[in-house]
Amino acid sequence: MVLKQHPPWGLQYHSPLEIDTCRTSRIMTALVTDYRRLVLLICRQFSEATGWVLRFTPATEETAEAVLDQLNTDACCCWHAEIRDELAIAGYLHLDVPEFNEPNSSLESVTALGQTLANLISELVSAAHQIDASSRDLSTLVDLKCAVREGTDLPRTMSDLLTAAAQLTESWGATFFLLNPTTNSLRLRAVYRQGVETIPLKTRELRSGQPDFQALIHGPIVVQRDDPHGERLLPSDALSGLCVPVMAENVPLGTMWVYDRRQREFIDRQIHVLQSIAIQTAAILERMVLLRESEVQHRLSRELQVASENQPDDFVNHAIDDPMFEVAAFCISAHELGGDLCESIPLSSNRTGIAVGDASGNSIPAAMVKATARGALRTQQVEDPDVAGVMQRVNAALHTLTHSQHFMSLVYGVLDSEKRTFTYSNAGHCNPIFIRGDNVTTLESHGLLLGVLGDTEYGHSVVDLQPGDVLVIYSDGISEAMNRSRELFRSKGIIAAVRECREGTAAEILQNIWGRAEAHCDGDSLPDDRTLMVVKIRE
Repeated sequence: MVLKQHPPWGLQYHSPLEIDTCRTSRIMTALVTDYRRLVLLICRQFSEATGWVLRFTPATEETAEAVLDQLNTDACCCWHAEIRDELAIAGYLHLDVPEFNEPNSSLESVTALGQTLANLISELVSAAHQIDASSRDLSTLVDLKCAVREGTDLPRTMSDLLTAAAQLTESWGATFFLLNPTTNSLRLRAVYRQGVETIPLKTRELRSGQPDFQALIHGPIVVQRDDPHGERLLPSDALSGLCVPVMAENVPLGTMWVYDRRQREFIDRQIHVLQSIAIQTAAILERMVLLRESEVQHRLSRELQVASENQPDDFVNHAIDDPMFEVAAFCISAHELGGDLCESIPLSSNRTGIAVGDASGNSIPAAMVKATARGALRTQQVEDPDVAGVMQRVNAALHTLTHSQHFMSLVYGVLDSEKRTFTYSNAGHCNPIFIRGDNVTTLESHGLLLGVLGDTEYGHSVVDLQPGDVLVIYSDGISEAMNRSRELFRSKGIIAAVRECREGTAAEILQNIWGRAEAHCDGDSLPDDRTLMVVKIRE
């Protein structure tokens, strides 16, 4: 408050002004929406009640000095007081000497009352500015959220976010740094208004004590040009900066900065607004990641569908051009692609090759191992009648073409109707079951899984065949089918199912085994690929 000295007037002090409380309430409410109009209204009421002319002259930081000089040199002005909001000067309240009428109050009482009004008006102006700023912030944030929700263009969305960040914090520029968790560093990814060349350390190592690190650990941090890190981190044309973390579910994604050319502090409202924008930034980054993951999943799904369509049919009732044998097989995968192999290939007029295998793993990795083994097997078995030799070369191919953790079990054999034999080799697969009348034989194994060691040698066995014999080859998805009591189907379940319909065809025997295994699982989903092959020697 400044009181200019004037010759005293012999004025008596009057009682305090009686102001209508309802009217005051209306004035305060309206002041929130248009404080300048209401300040003029208060000045007029004050002048009418006291006889002293109270005026308000608006000013800004740029014009304040000139307005103040004018008031100090104006002979009519006897008192003035500064009106400020929370950020800057809004103007001056000042008293003019009465020109004609004798005032109703003394200069001393009027200036005291004027100072009270000045304080009140400053509070109201601050409130008006806060509400106006909050309204603008809210409107901008709502618009921004709508734009972010609808947007799929990440560069443009980031530009909108940084634009809003700078405008709502009344800053000059803004940047976003994305965290690379593998290198523990931040990289500049988006800029608003600041020239990229003005940004120092576009790639920043996260170290204890560094502002970006502090923001990610403790929250928003203000950096000034004269701070220890100010010169290294602030753009060349900035004196102040505010850094907030960009987090998703407490997982750091990066940092957002706003910069100003002025040396300034950031108030709570501006910090909260920037934090809100950082939250939206995290949300859009998460959404973009999900969208890209979804696109990849859709693409993989389409490719898997195409690949699965190229697999052999699940049910194969093999029509072998040999009156001695019936072959039926069923192979189903737990996923779009599986690792179980089921093959039946005519080799000559009297020889048929059959194979059942199980690749390690599930889905695509298992399918790749199976595809390698299938290609090698089809090539070798056509060219070489030696069962053990075929197995050894398939093993060498798998060992060479697949990783060490990829391997496969396989039963490969040749049905010969002329010799009435089944010659086979078993590389670590479930032992086939051979049934003749009431006798059940478990066929032996001959060596390690395929692909484990490149130079493994495999033996072979020969089974003489008679009419009515039944050969069952299966994968562990059948024998290890488990019910809710955690009991396995085992080979006993297979043997019991064969005995129930031993006089039936190969297809009927297969369907009975499969149905019994399904019933054993109580309808539970498939835990593994399942393959079953039944060979019956015709009467």
